[in-house]
Amino acid sequence: MASEDFIPNEEGQDLKVPLPKEWDLAALKTMPVTLYSGKTSPPSCKLRLLLKYYEVPFTVKNGKKPGSAYQKFPVLDIGDRQINDSFIIAKSLAPILQGRPYTPEELEIEREMTFGLMVAGEMRTAGSCKELCACGALLGGKIGCFLRCCSCALCCFAPGIIGKNQQLKSVQGYGDMLRDHLGSNQFLGGGDKPSALDLYVGLRYASALRPHRRSLDRGSAGPARRRAEPVVRPNGGSNLAHRHLQGMNQEGRAVPKHPEW
Repeated sequence: MASEDFIPNEEGQDLKVPLPKEWDLAALKTMPVTLYSGKTSPPSCKLRLLLKYYEVPFTVKNGKKPGSAYQKFPVLDIGDRQINDSFIIAKSLAPILQGRPYTPEELEIEREMTFGLMVAGEMRTAGSCKELCACGALLGGKIGCFLRCCSCALCCFAPGIIGKNQQLKSVQGYGDMLRDHLGSNQFLGGGDKPSALDLYVGLRYASALRPHRRSLDRGSAGPARRRAEPVVRPNGGSNLAHRHLQGMNQEGRAVPKHPEW
């Protein structure tokens, strides 16, 4: 339950009571953190990756948070504080994880990645019979069986449903936006090490939009992609993003493979 002076936010709504300014990464690692998420949910994958990358111990619980008025996921509990909506969660955690809040420009990119590029990736996955089948295999049970059996039919109309009434840029357009922000910097965060934003963009490139890499490069976003990928492919070795997207739990045990989303 949330404390009386901390009311959980609604979707798209900033926290009414911000997280304490004295909270830093070291403090967060000592707190009980629980993530309510979905195995194939892109926003959930994003948050699992962020927490694991910054080595924050957390417990994953699949599905919606029981007893919560907010019936979507992901939901993040830090102690007795509940934060809803992946965009607000990422925005709220940025000062703790990377030591500073997002700049207005970084916040706009985070918004475009969450409500633009992520949706484009969902549409691509929903239009692939192969990836829908893989999603079904991961989900298991009746829902997973239904998804696998109906994947060929679903991929014909599901992308249109996901993209309905969405004002999305082209993939190349998102690439141009990232290129313009990156400029001559080594990382999107502007420092000498990856920021939370670099990690998120690296995840998008390394997994969700890999088939569109040529389009992104043609949009002059190649430098952004090449600098972002090492964030999720440390030392050119195992892919941290893919390990999380494969449902790695808190203890690091992997579950059977599932699609890139």
